[in-house]
Amino acid sequence: MVDRDMIVVDGPAGTLRAFVAGFLAARTVDRAAVLYGSDLPLDLGSLERLRALLPGGLHEALLLVDARIGRDLAVALRAADDLGLRVAEHMRLAAAWFRFTAETPSREAAARIHGLLTRPPPGVMLEDEEREELDPEAGGVKLYAPVHAYTFRARGRFAGALDGVVAIHRQLRDTDFVTAEAIHLEERTALPSTRAPG
Repeated sequence: MVDRDMIVVDGPAGTLRAFVAGFLAARTVDRAAVLYGSDLPLDLGSLERLRALLPGGLHEALLLVDARIGRDLAVALRAADDLGLRVAEHMRLAAAWFRFTAETPSREAAARIHGLLTRPPPGVMLEDEEREELDPEAGGVKLYAPVHAYTFRARGRFAGALDGVVAIHRQLRDTDFVTAEAIHLEERTALPSTRAPG
């Protein structure tokens, strides 16, 4: 399980991506060590305080960084103010979560969904409710039957470490009969200021 820092950067998105790519290459760090908010299905409504810091928009400027290199990247970004990049905030990510719903008349689809729900990634917890319903008076099991003899319903919330939450979100999003809402982020506290050396 990877702990993540959130670094909010004000500046041109293309410059930011190029800078981060160079930073990672110089340290031979896997590119997955830095995730961009704009590449993820995030709901940033809960980060209202941070949005106020960036009139240009938070989504493009949010970096979710492996905490082992978060401080070093923040220092490097602060030293790059001549490139038009400004660190507006650096904090530890507390958790990520999203809600989902599922409903299907298919036992096969229900088994696939149930399998995903019962095996969340490490560091991710599921708070859910699922139920199967049988109606002996229903008219059949055809997909377009007005009333189905069998219905599987599930809803709940996955929460925990960002990487695991993103992984299960992708799996559910790509599964028929499932709706996965956007991922919410919970910030911990701001990290101490990291000034560039010099």
